[in-house]
Amino acid sequence: HTPDLNWTLCAYMLDEMADELAIRLSGIQDPNDIVEIFTQYVFQEQGFKGGEDAAYFDSDEHYMDRVIEKKSGVPIALSAVCLLLAQRLSLPVFGVGLPDHFIVKYQDDDTEILFAPFHDGAVITKEECEEFVIRQRLRFSDEILAPVSNRYILERMLANLRRVYLHHHEREKIKVVMQYMKLVTGERT
Repeated sequence: HTPDLNWTLCAYMLDEMADELAIRLSGIQDPNDIVEIFTQYVFQEQGFKGGEDAAYFDSDEHYMDRVIEKKSGVPIALSAVCLLLAQRLSLPVFGVGLPDHFIVKYQDDDTEILFAPFHDGAVITKEECEEFVIRQRLRFSDEILAPVSNRYILERMLANLRRVYLHHHEREKIKVVMQYMKLVTGERT
């Protein structure tokens, strides 16, 4: 759906950010300091931010190339930016798929730090996550905070795009997204 997609440029931009972060994180060992430097750089200095509520149905808030270019996105897209940067830096950062929300966590040995990319990288507690889940009228368990796979993230991103195109009644785009969903989930056509 993005005919002018230039993933090479997007990868270059992520590489440049990762290079800058690597310099800033050099010699830093404390996980709290790592997360603080990481989130300050991404959200305060680079200016990545959560989109407006009304922007949820704007496909640009979901496509990674547009999110990287505009520095604005939905929770899972901003989390993916963090995950792509962390991967380049070999940081133990993982996606966490809360119900109707997405966050990331730094997890190394006994240290676990949750943060919300959609909310400027704010550090959040397990208790705050539990309250959020309970407000959704769901039962909280520690498994909710378990790292999710890249496949899970891709499935969820595609499901979000499907909702966007359903909202706009864009049948052809829905068909394409559904084909990708089948490929990702391994469904037979």
